[in-house]
Amino acid sequence: STTTTESTAARTRQPSACEQWQNVEAAITGRATAHVETNYGAAFPSGWIYIQAVSAGGVSVLVTGGEFEIGPISPLTYIVAVRGPNGFRLDFRTTDVSMVKVSFSCQQRVVRLVARGALGYGRVDLLIRDHVQQHDEAPVWVPTRDGFRCEPGCSESFGASARVMAWDTTTKWNSNGLPPLAPPVIDCELENAALEFGGNFQAERPDLQASLPPSLLW
Repeated sequence: STTTTESTAARTRQPSACEQWQNVEAAITGRATAHVETNYGAAFPSGWIYIQAVSAGGVSVLVTGGEFEIGPISPLTYIVAVRGPNGFRLDFRTTDVSMVKVSFSCQQRVVRLVARGALGYGRVDLLIRDHVQQHDEAPVWVPTRDGFRCEPGCSESFGASARVMAWDTTTKWNSNGLPPLAPPVIDCELENAALEFGGNFQAERPDLQASLPPSLLW
């Protein structure tokens, strides 16, 4: 009968994933830092760099940038964000006419960067190197115009070391490109940083290497 069938189904129904998790006791508890990414779909860049690092002293760095295909052109767009103690905050975006110069090599696992504000104030110098030289695993799958694919995918590591120097927006940078004479507000080493090269940025791209201004980091 209908009643018997419904009763049998109720007895044999498997618990949902949510119900299963409700019965799992937490093995580790505490606080952590996390980030959430957006799937840009068809707007995903053809090549990109992603950097994220956090120190125990409250300094954090985020760099994301890539080669976006907009009609017949492929502009390079970068965002550089630095946070520090006592409310220190810097945000540089090339879309806001900030200057961001980047030199990178996926084969050498290194990125050098200098960012300056559009009005001539504030500066960030960053050098990040990956200590994980062997990347034998398959490329990470990424969103493409044809769905998620691992060709070319991306190569990522969480074993990089970064050094960042930052001057706040009250400090005017030198017109000759030299670092400001004033001491930096932040001069910090950050370990276990995330470093990702994606898409065609995994190949050597001499056409995209900026001529970097002098820095105390190189």
